[in-house]
Amino acid sequence: MHKFRKAGACEGLRFHSSEISSPLIFALSRIIRTFVASITHKKLQLDFIMIKKIFPLLATAVIGTLGFTSCLDVTDERQDVTLTYAGELCFNRITDLESGDVSYSLNPTYNMLFDQIGNKVTVDMSNIQLSTMFSGLAFKLPEIDYKYNSETAFFEASGKDLTPQNAAGSYVFSHFSLKTIPGRIVQSTQAPVYLINFTLNNRYRITAFPVAPVLVGELNASNVNGDTEPFRTTDSYLTLRVFPERMSANIVIGASKFASDMMTTDFVVKDVPLQCTDSGYTISLPADDIRQLYYTNDKPFEGCTVSNLAISFDLESGATTLTGIFDVYNRLGDDFDPAQTFDVKMSLSYLFLVEN
Repeated sequence: MHKFRKAGACEGLRFHSSEISSPLIFALSRIIRTFVASITHKKLQLDFIMIKKIFPLLATAVIGTLGFTSCLDVTDERQDVTLTYAGELCFNRITDLESGDVSYSLNPTYNMLFDQIGNKVTVDMSNIQLSTMFSGLAFKLPEIDYKYNSETAFFEASGKDLTPQNAAGSYVFSHFSLKTIPGRIVQSTQAPVYLINFTLNNRYRITAFPVAPVLVGELNASNVNGDTEPFRTTDSYLTLRVFPERMSANIVIGASKFASDMMTTDFVVKDVPLQCTDSGYTISLPADDIRQLYYTNDKPFEGCTVSNLAISFDLESGATTLTGIFDVYNRLGDDFDPAQTFDVKMSLSYLFLVEN
């Protein structure tokens, strides 16, 4: 049997009405029953362990009303939820399909209005740049259908040959795709997932990249010195804090330990060069590039380092791997004296599926 772990709860809402209408609660409870029935049929089991829950969106839907941020508008005819992905949360990667040139633009804004009764979504976007000559553009797409994918926990919407309502005759969205898990929480922190990409006029391919993706999964560590048994944990997580202006990142390996008797801590590797590809992020440091490990408060773990660091992150699936050689000294709570060297591997994603 499989069970899902890691992530949980839902994001807060601002309600425009004084209370949630009973029809809305009924609709949401029906969605939950359908979802539970589907996972029961597939012999899946939800694992609600502390705050680390998977598929939190529907599990807490009555409380969180689909877990969207921003606001909820309830009328007799519509139940609208607005979700915003904007500012320093993301940046756009633009590929000119004719020339092959790649550029980046900061601070785009994506507003998504979900009609929960009609299962439609309307997307407004602004501060969109295609090139140095075409920037600061704004588009409002027509309504498109959305659905919930119980296999992936994403709400999904897509369309082809869409004409923006405010730019007819000038621009056509040859392709548009939106996927989101808006209610995800990792380690008590909101960590929604947004996947937005589109192609304009069959020429400009634009992908919105997150500046702080958070991944969950498993960590495996083996002691190179052979002094401790191989260790595995599913409590760790990985955050990449990306600085698109200089294409570097701070790496947080959170809630981590490399042996059963080692204290749990958050390791930070600062200002690591990063490549942004069409499909995601990659980091690959040469063997002789040895990096100091830091606490989250910027203080160094004296004498603790990582080398051979490599990370691969796939934006669409969330599939992520990290490998590195970590030297850990007894300054981590007298765990190891003398220093111990660990070969560490992490396998992560947006959601984590484990065998029961």
